[in-house]
Amino acid sequence: MRTKVVDGLLTLFYDGSKELWNQGHLIEKSIVWNRLENKELTEEEKMKQLSPECRKYWSWEQVIVQEGITVIPQRTFLECKNLERVIFADTVTVIKEYAFLRCKKLAYIKLSVNLEFIEEYAFGYCNLSSVFV
Repeated sequence: MRTKVVDGLLTLFYDGSKELWNQGHLIEKSIVWNRLENKELTEEEKMKQLSPECRKYWSWEQVIVQEGITVIPQRTFLECKNLERVIFADTVTVIKEYAFLRCKKLAYIKLSVNLEFIEEYAFGYCNLSSVFV
């Protein structure tokens, strides 16, 4: 995976080479479990629990899913607080549950024309204003 500024937004080119959430690179599990148990943490408490790599992740503003990716795994971008836009390659057919849960700045997505299924709460608690196919 690589990052680059595109259209003024720090962009992750997601190639699926890592299961980001499952390996704990993006979201520390203690934060996730606290959220799932409805225990509110302050932003300061969250940041103390994040690894340096995770802190860098939270600064991404756009994700471009690359060609060849067919599934967005569950919780991959859970609570990515600065994420504004997601552009899916036309190879994406499934977006798993909670994939973008609580991405509160997420306002724009361009879906794959081959998308077959969006699982429960994939975009729960987002502020989507534009969805394109």
